[in-house]
Amino acid sequence: MYFYLDDSLIVDENDTEFAKIKKAIKYLSLGYSEGNHLLGGDNGILEFYKNAFYESDKDTYSVLAELCDKSYEGIPIGITFYVEVVKNISIPFRIENDIEIKQIKYDFFRNSKKIQKTNFIVEDLDDADFYNYICQCQLGGKEYVFEKINGGGTNTIDSVRQHAFTQKEITISIIDTDKNFASDNDSSKLSEFKKQCDKIKQKDNIIMDYLVINVHEIENLIPLDIIDQLEYQQCGQQENKNDFDLIKGSNIANDILPFFDTKKGIVKLKSIYDNPDFIQYVKQIVRLKPTLLTTYNNDFDAYYAKIEVVEGKKGNDGKGKIWSGLRHDLLKETLKYISKNKDSLLTPHLLPFQEKEWTRISNFIYTMCCCYKNNETRN
Repeated sequence: MYFYLDDSLIVDENDTEFAKIKKAIKYLSLGYSEGNHLLGGDNGILEFYKNAFYESDKDTYSVLAELCDKSYEGIPIGITFYVEVVKNISIPFRIENDIEIKQIKYDFFRNSKKIQKTNFIVEDLDDADFYNYICQCQLGGKEYVFEKINGGGTNTIDSVRQHAFTQKEITISIIDTDKNFASDNDSSKLSEFKKQCDKIKQKDNIIMDYLVINVHEIENLIPLDIIDQLEYQQCGQQENKNDFDLIKGSNIANDILPFFDTKKGIVKLKSIYDNPDFIQYVKQIVRLKPTLLTTYNNDFDAYYAKIEVVEGKKGNDGKGKIWSGLRHDLLKETLKYISKNKDSLLTPHLLPFQEKEWTRISNFIYTMCCCYKNNETRN
């Protein structure tokens, strides 16, 4: 997160708020020195408080002296949001040069808890590790600084509310759509998540944001060349991998794979089985394996009518199966492979939809965490 010290914080040393502002700037400087966040401002305010700390606090003085030397750099290149620390809020939220700016009064930062690492709440902790890998690939191999928090799937919004709203901690979250095809409606879980997060974001003294990735789930973003390197024969999934390769090697891969359930495959669910868009989605896939239609005289409608409709959420019993997934531990195995081969995997092969979502994810995390280890910035 990037914090910008506004010039309104410059007050006379006899002002009743001077000591309070100094305390806030001390903690913000501490957050910077610990590598949790970035800090900046115009040279005037940095010089003013650098001198104010000269006698009393050499550590804070040193941080502000360093920032004075960097003040010419301005706002970090590429961020789309930052917090303007002000004496009094005048314009709670505004947009300048396509950058969203939220004003937060300085007294919010008179608590060291407010300058800890950004909370990154994910549906599963493995998600955060994969998102960090995405950022390393997109932004030069550097690692981001954030605190991973397991949101627990459907309980993710509760965790966001607890950390962002109740505890007033800097919080971000990324969630997938769970869509089964491109025009599928948002799930009730996703709709409620967005509704609650949007409410929280608008409140004063709240620093949080979220990103919805436009895929069924995070596994859809795994590079295909990594998927090819994983083991399938020994775990009895080789046939599933062969079926997946039919999609991967087709000219419709970029349309099919964003919403393909890589773990459970495609199932004829009661909630969507008669949706024309879902049927068309299935038809495109089935046509890649003509043997499925052989006993139906190449009649897709006859084939589709024979498949059992499944109530509720898709299970693992094979009922209603149209197309198999890969393996249930796909992300975990992917992370193991990345850990062993990371240096050679920083330029993976991506489909266009993956490249688009990887860019969105890396830009989002860069903006909201905005700090690499050792306080390096992208510019």
